[in-house]
Amino acid sequence: MKKHFFSKDKPKKQANNFADYLLENNLKTTEIKEKKFKKQVYYVQFAMSVDYRTQNQHKYGEYVRFDYQLEEALVFAIVKTKSFNSYTLAYGLMQIVPTDVGKDVYKTLNNKDRIPTKEKLFTPKTNIQYGTTYSNILFTRYLTGIANSLSHEYCVIAAYNAGSGNALNVFDKNCTKVVQKINSTTSTEVYRKLRTSLYPKEVRSCLHTVMNSKKKFQTSGTLDGGLKNAQSDNINKVIQNIATLETMQKRVVSF
Repeated sequence: MKKHFFSKDKPKKQANNFADYLLENNLKTTEIKEKKFKKQVYYVQFAMSVDYRTQNQHKYGEYVRFDYQLEEALVFAIVKTKSFNSYTLAYGLMQIVPTDVGKDVYKTLNNKDRIPTKEKLFTPKTNIQYGTTYSNILFTRYLTGIANSLSHEYCVIAAYNAGSGNALNVFDKNCTKVVQKINSTTSTEVYRKLRTSLYPKEVRSCLHTVMNSKKKFQTSGTLDGGLKNAQSDNINKVIQNIATLETMQKRVVSF
């Protein structure tokens, strides 16, 4: 079916046509809880092509850097998980909530208290910059002091999806004791507790999904663990049809 919509010469137009088709034939709704209020969100689901390759592969691959000494495989895994499984009011490849993560990152990057616009967050390069910056904030500011590197990564992934407060509360609600509690726990137990006790329940599966995706990206990349090979099948699954995903989200949000 997608071959009917996509061609090499006009990918943007084809993406718009496909987005229109999905909105007319596959629009769904779900209810989410934001703070104390419930909101109805519109969304679509569709199968991703496994062989669609464009220059976008190289373009998006270049945005994922080692800017904050973050492992590329981890960033790609977050992109894959967040982009394809979002029912929240967040925008772009790494699902940035403007008034929360967006505001925090804007302050870090520009030293000003402002909220990034929806349009800005739909720009792939900017969105990935915000996502990687926030990941670095979690590693170096909100979740510091965790000795075991694997436990540290588990907590960061959980915090990226549920918030740092929710991730830490799994172990202890006393902020002065929580890091000590984590450090006295094995990484296996940290993983188990986050998978079974993280709030809200909807994000508990994200840790498992991100870690599995990360392993696949690590094995499909170059020998040094990087992701320089833009022809990797796993990378393709993340960045193929990106134009369609972004077009769909823009239209669903403004529906």
